[in-house]
Amino acid sequence: MSHPQNFDKLAGLIRAQTFELMENGGTNPEATYDVIAEEEPALCAAFGRDRVLKLCEVIHYSEIPQISEGLQARFITFTRDYFGGRLPDYEFGRYTTQASGEGILLHRNQSLARSTLD
Repeated sequence: MSHPQNFDKLAGLIRAQTFELMENGGTNPEATYDVIAEEEPALCAAFGRDRVLKLCEVIHYSEIPQISEGLQARFITFTRDYFGGRLPDYEFGRYTTQASGEGILLHRNQSLARSTLD
C-alpha cells in the first residue's frame, strides 16, 4: 500500500540512488527506476511503475544541492588546473550560465510534493 511513510522512503531511496549513480558516471530516470525496482520491488509495486518513474523524473530534473556543489567544485578545479582559470564563470544549481545564458538540466524550486504523483 502507498502510505505517506512509504512515499518518503521511496523519495529518499530515489534521491540517494540518483546521487550515487551521478557520482559514478551518470544516470537517467529510467535507469534509476530500474535500480530502485531491483532493490525494492515491493515498494515499487505498491506505487506502480508509472508513479515511481514520475518521481524519478521529478528528482532528476530538480536541483540536488549536493550534486550542484560537487559539480561547482569540480569545475573550479578543472578550470584552474587545465585552463589557468580562463574559462568563463559557470554556476551550477542555477538555471542559466553566466557565459552563454543557456539553460542547464537542473530546474530550480521544483517540489517533491506528493501531489506530483497524482
